[in-house]
Amino acid sequence: MTKRIAVIFDYDFTLIDCNSDTYVFERLWPSRPAIVQELYAEQFQQWTRSMDQAFALYYQHHPKNASRQTILSTVAHVPVQEQMLEAIRYSHALADLFIVSDANTDFIHAFLEKEGIQHLFTHVISNTPTNTDGRFGVAPYFDFVTREPHGCSLQCPPNMCKGKIVQDELQILQTYERVIYLGDGLGDFCPCHRLRETDYALARADFPLAKHIQENPIVANVRLWKSGHDVYQLLATLLKENESKAS
Repeated sequence: MTKRIAVIFDYDFTLIDCNSDTYVFERLWPSRPAIVQELYAEQFQQWTRSMDQAFALYYQHHPKNASRQTILSTVAHVPVQEQMLEAIRYSHALADLFIVSDANTDFIHAFLEKEGIQHLFTHVISNTPTNTDGRFGVAPYFDFVTREPHGCSLQCPPNMCKGKIVQDELQILQTYERVIYLGDGLGDFCPCHRLRETDYALARADFPLAKHIQENPIVANVRLWKSGHDVYQLLATLLKENESKAS
């Protein structure tokens, strides 16, 4: 049964405590740990394409260590704060949980399965993993090459408008009485901008989202957090408050 509250998590630097895209190359290709950033700066200027090309280059140089199993078993061990996991387990009893991320679904599911929490999430939305001739890769969630642009100008990358995913595809704002959105990056600004007066944007302090909201105020209530402990306390307070009003 659908609950009255939705809690939406970004993944990198929000649910987990790193960027999973760069983490995998730091671990598997230590001689070129910044390969994705290099490709982004030198060639593509688009993160998902840079990520896919980085996997292609890694496969060329290290084919015996580039299997999907090796990649996913590596990225399943990304760092995470234990209290963030506790916040997820606690929130599941009172809210429907979602992940909307610019990583990719295989990375996210590998981590969730390792932690035994995959069943706690209603939907996981992210870029699409690919398998071309045995090579792991990533395709954009929104194919901006063959389709018309998604048309959003609120800091959204061309491959993903999280605001449209939250509002139009998942229909979260139309379904739930209250929405709580947790994020850290500029790509999280669009969904936060669409939130209502009864909703909450939980922005990671000293990260781009918090700074951008400070410069561009939104309608929703804003709370800052620095740690998994902060997130646990915020979610416990907000969810208990909603339960009290319901009773």
